[in-house]
Amino acid sequence: MRDWFQLDPDEVRVLADAVARACAGIPRPSSFEGYLQSWSGVVCRVEQGYKLTIDDYTNDLYVRDIIESVLLGVPATLHKKVFPEVEVLDRRFIAATRGVSRPLLEPDPQTDRLGYWWFRIPKQLNERLERSLKTWGILDA
Repeated sequence: MRDWFQLDPDEVRVLADAVARACAGIPRPSSFEGYLQSWSGVVCRVEQGYKLTIDDYTNDLYVRDIIESVLLGVPATLHKKVFPEVEVLDRRFIAATRGVSRPLLEPDPQTDRLGYWWFRIPKQLNERLERSLKTWGILDA
């Protein structure tokens, strides 16, 4: 865990438990810091002009879902310590994307909730991604 978190051992355990619950059965990073690094990579790719496919993009957005699940699964005091790092990345993501009215994913019927990131697409689209977004009805044809 990086120093900027300044977590005590109990908080480290609580955060690790929240990560384990949020990503049970998912073969991805196994630490909160790992998920933050993954989200940072997504943000960088979007800032530079996303060059991958719609499937890659939606898979990348799932990383932010896991981070959100972790944040919702920890006490407020711990949330307050770790959220600033997420917020910095979220602001960069918002700056590099534009909102769309239809989400890239249908809401989970159990929660009927989607994070803001599912309603955002890169400002810089490659042809393949743009074509897919039109096919999916996210962008006008």
